[in-house]
Amino acid sequence: MNRIALTALLCLFAGLGHATFEIKDPAAEAMNDLEKADGAATINLENTACSEYASSREKSSDAYWSALTWLIEYMDAAGAGQSVDYDPDAMARWIDNYCREHPRHSLGNAAEAFVKSGPDSG
Repeated sequence: MNRIALTALLCLFAGLGHATFEIKDPAAEAMNDLEKADGAATINLENTACSEYASSREKSSDAYWSALTWLIEYMDAAGAGQSVDYDPDAMARWIDNYCREHPRHSLGNAAEAFVKSGPDSG
């Protein structure tokens, strides 16, 4: 009886201890992250120094591309409810020149100056 009870207990515990494996799909996880971030607030780079922007631009780093995205979103928000037409490439050149001339100013100052300069400033 002890052998049967011991065997039964071993079988019972062996059944509970089976291993499970989960295969993750990195592409699906990345898409889920993008969907979650889609409605999330954008990082505010308004206080980023022009000198930092210029440095990241020279390196063509991720920080530069993030700043460009922020600038385009800023311009879109600034033109909300209006028909504001600007060339993103011209805007980037204008901001580059502004930041070279005013390295201590912020990216927000540069964006505001671009908007105030009018749609033909690019």
